[in-house]
Amino acid sequence: MIDASGCRRCHKTGNQGNRLAADLDASLDKTLPEDLAQAIISPTIYMPDFYFNEPEIARLVNAILGSSAVWKPGSGETPTIAYFEKNKENNHNTFNKHCGSCHRVLTHQFGGLGQGDIGPNLSGIFSRFYFKNFNDGKSWDADRLKQWLKNPRNIRYNAQMLPVELTEGELRHLIQILGS
Repeated sequence: MIDASGCRRCHKTGNQGNRLAADLDASLDKTLPEDLAQAIISPTIYMPDFYFNEPEIARLVNAILGSSAVWKPGSGETPTIAYFEKNKENNHNTFNKHCGSCHRVLTHQFGGLGQGDIGPNLSGIFSRFYFKNFNDGKSWDADRLKQWLKNPRNIRYNAQMLPVELTEGELRHLIQILGS
């Protein structure tokens, strides 16, 4: 359920995942199951709302607790601290300028970007924990993103996203943002 929900795109649990948000292994001793459930029900700004029902939330909380229970955080690890600002005006980066009206992303280097909920949350898109949903089950990478942006409907016939025209510099910047 953790993999199917995409938790590891941003969180580390069961000693696997990205450290874009709270390390669920490290917070196990400090977080009540009810608090974990509430965080899923009412997600923070850059966390996707998955619209889980009560039984799904209970299964996911139990999966996270079970996965995290066998792992203790490394003693030398620096904790990840995330700062969130709602409605932050920052159109100077390529993501906010071209993608942020429909998408959101949480990154190490740039923090949370975008304000949109129309398109999917792109946090961890280039990681092995992101959904393998490029053209029949492939992982995302820079070349596939370029293909997608050029014409999404060439990849997925009924895609609602329109082509995005970027300069080479903007494309490099976007890949840097999404890869951070």
